Amino acid sequence: MRMHPTATVRAATFFLIGGVTSTLFYWVVGLAAFLLAVIFSARFYTEVLWFDEIGYLDVYLTVVKTKIWMGVVPFLFMSSMVAGNMLLAQRLARLDRVISADERRVDSWRRSVEPYFRPLVITVALICGLVVGLQTYPHWQTYILWANKVDWGRTDPQFDRDLSYFMFELSLHVLINHWLFVCVLVVLILTLATSYICGGIRPQAPHSMLPFQVNLHISVLVFALMALLGWGMLLDLHLLSYSERGVVTGLGFTDSNASLLAYKFVAAAVVAGFIMFQVNIRRPGWIIPTIVVVYLILIGLSIIRFYPNLFQLIIVEPQELEREQPYIEDHLQFTRYGFGLDKVERRTAGVAETGNVAAIENDRQLLETLRLWDPATLLINFRELQAFRAYYDFTDIDVDRYMIDGQLQPVMIAARELKIGNLPEHSRRWQSERLIYSHSYGLVTASVSEATPAGLPVFLTGDLPSSGPGALSVRNPQIYYGENSPEFSIVGTETVELDRPREGRSFGKHTYDGGGGVPIDSIFDRLLFAIRFWDIRLALTTLLTDDSRVLYHRDVRERVQRVAPFLEVDADPYPVAAEGRIKWVVDCYTISDMMPYSKRIDLSDFSQIFQGKQKDSGIIPAEFIRLLARRTQRANYVRGSVKAVVDAYDGSVVLYVTDESDKVLQTWRKAFPQAFRPVAEASAQIKAHFRYPQDLFQIQSIIWADYHMRASDAFYAREGAWRIPHDANFISLRRERARPEHEQRNVDLRPYWLKTRFPGEERSEFAIVQPFSPESRNVLSGYLVGGSDGDRLGRLTSYNFSPDTTILGPSQAQARIDQDARISAWMTLRMQSGSRVSRGRLLAIPLDNAVIYIEPLFVQADKSSVSELLGAQLASVPELKQVVIVFGDRVLMRPTLKEAVAALFDDADAALPGRPESDSGGAIDEPPAQPIENVDQLERER
Repeated sequence: MRMHPTATVRAATFFLIGGVTSTLFYWVVGLAAFLLAVIFSARFYTEVLWFDEIGYLDVYLTVVKTKIWMGVVPFLFMSSMVAGNMLLAQRLARLDRVISADERRVDSWRRSVEPYFRPLVITVALICGLVVGLQTYPHWQTYILWANKVDWGRTDPQFDRDLSYFMFELSLHVLINHWLFVCVLVVLILTLATSYICGGIRPQAPHSMLPFQVNLHISVLVFALMALLGWGMLLDLHLLSYSERGVVTGLGFTDSNASLLAYKFVAAAVVAGFIMFQVNIRRPGWIIPTIVVVYLILIGLSIIRFYPNLFQLIIVEPQELEREQPYIEDHLQFTRYGFGLDKVERRTAGVAETGNVAAIENDRQLLETLRLWDPATLLINFRELQAFRAYYDFTDIDVDRYMIDGQLQPVMIAARELKIGNLPEHSRRWQSERLIYSHSYGLVTASVSEATPAGLPVFLTGDLPSSGPGALSVRNPQIYYGENSPEFSIVGTETVELDRPREGRSFGKHTYDGGGGVPIDSIFDRLLFAIRFWDIRLALTTLLTDDSRVLYHRDVRERVQRVAPFLEVDADPYPVAAEGRIKWVVDCYTISDMMPYSKRIDLSDFSQIFQGKQKDSGIIPAEFIRLLARRTQRANYVRGSVKAVVDAYDGSVVLYVTDESDKVLQTWRKAFPQAFRPVAEASAQIKAHFRYPQDLFQIQSIIWADYHMRASDAFYAREGAWRIPHDANFISLRRERARPEHEQRNVDLRPYWLKTRFPGEERSEFAIVQPFSPESRNVLSGYLVGGSDGDRLGRLTSYNFSPDTTILGPSQAQARIDQDARISAWMTLRMQSGSRVSRGRLLAIPLDNAVIYIEPLFVQADKSSVSELLGAQLASVPELKQVVIVFGDRVLMRPTLKEAVAALFDDADAALPGRPESDSGGAIDEPPAQPIENVDQLERER
């Protein structure tokens, strides 16, 4: 038959278009693959350069290699298992069989798939392998811990196995068992489907539905599945060490007497399944496999699920304490050990007669130097008085101590950082952002207890250029690496760098001479970095020289996290002045959730640790603290064993080991021996600024509230349970604010840094303190102290008050402040005169024989409705106007801390002129009966 010319043209056109479309498709796919490869290669190469420059290339390459083979091995295994079994299932199917009428539809499927069978198998195998590889490679830490495990030297109470098995081995065994089980299950399903389509399984043929070869193939896979199930049962026996079934975490009475027995029954059922599948190999059919599967499901559900629950209800709960008592003791012991609370030094704090000033006579000089300034309030002063330019900002304020005038004094310290986002839009040019605004400048420090006559902070260092006492002075005030540094900058170019502003002339200039950064002295490197940062201007600029270097990964937390990805990083790095330079100190933690019997906490419920920047000594929320904002993670073992020190000028990172006994850290050191240094190698100036790990202390405080109880019956009944007290002025602050965004506080009282003399100590020390109250009561029951000075660094001390002694709690102290008529009148007048009163932190100050409360009161101009309508920006700063002291029944308010302390001790010489002396009880005189018309009248009346 002759084809019509038009039809021929249409066919040729269709063929050409189809060919062009196919060719274009392959070109697009190839080009996309090439671009992805280039982008990936550029990032990998620049990461290698960065790690090589910082001295941690071995860490990076080890982690990359481990990730690769942790993904490649499961990928190859899964792909080969899927492809091999599907091809074998096709080969075992009889192709010369007689097709019955009922099998014609299945046979049509086979004929449709047969021409594409091998490509389809390869595609399915690669997809399955890729899914498994992507699921396993993130567990590289699990493998490294197993490969470098060390003996723990301590066993668990049930299985008498060394804790290294639970901490380093069990997780890997569970992981391997899980992905092997999934692998075999998927392979079994795909094999059954292939055998059915290809005719190996023929339900429509009663006498040849399952040939011997096909039955043997499927039985071997089911046998492997059963073996993995049996191995999983053995692993589940040890996983009972983390059971939550009873009143505590770990093996309880039910788990020890019922769950273990249930798992043994299931193990016996698995063995019976092995035997029955051996019979099935010799006598093919589908009846035996079905019976085995149903049998295992019924046994598993009835024994593992129902029997222990029934045992718990009938046998345990009617006499729970007597049954669970030895297991509660194990839980208490291992939980305290897991969170580093097993070595807490317990002390009883003696308290003299309430309000007895003689009991604190020896601490008078100490009281006059106690901390007043609240970092959240002081941050406003720093930004308004020390930022100077829009491109400078302060991220947060920390508390540290320095030797000033021969005395160790706590100070408020912050780094003046660069914030390019604050620049006006017309000033944000590429050259300015990447070449000129390359760094920030200087530290700002202030006294914790002093204020100027105007109520402003007393700055110890500040201004531009920086000046201050010798201990706080630095030769290199430039900050190239901080908490808020730009994404990347280029130094050593033909463009000058802005060092600091100068009045009336061009800005101060600086040429970077540090060793940080990666050289970018070739067109190849420039192209790679242009691809990495997706910025073609980096490759096109002519301002680079042979000495140019690119600085990136400049956030100090990110920097530490990259060189030690196996450690968790504290939320709040703090700057120190040491060795003539600015250094950042970052606490690092080892974390695990595999400590048997220890209480597991969900770190995603910890809501403030790694989030906000407005930190003092950390923020204790109503629930647990978020230790990891980037992912959900559980933990029942935490140690603060590493101090990372980052140089703010050259970006160098040094990891100092402060706790040699940490077994998890010993494993990481075995894997990465060059990454760590002993703390003895740190200079004396650096070690003098090490503090108790802040986030660790907050977690330990939450755990200690319950686990300070040593008796199992007291823990069960919660007879002596503590809680974190509420921040009593939180409600007052909400009531006094016109808008909710004004100085938001947390409902719970956060721990705080201070320098005081604790009970039983001869001298004062710098420490972090967390007060506690009994459950459902507002008195003070005790406090936990994290030592930071000298040989007390890293030591915890718990002070508790006798239960028959009533000690004023924070909320009760705040209530007395609020109820004081003169203080209330003073605050009311200022709240009505275009200003607002801001309460500082109410600090409970533990002394040798007493507890005293101090609260500063600040006054700040408030925005009026007129100024808001006109769009005016009211630049006001908080001014310290009054200091309130609560001691026993005495409530005192004076303009300065020294005057308040003097009034407390009835020092007439220190009283203000014209101010009447307080009575013997120290209470402030009642306000006049007549209404007060203004503030001056109030002052005169006082």
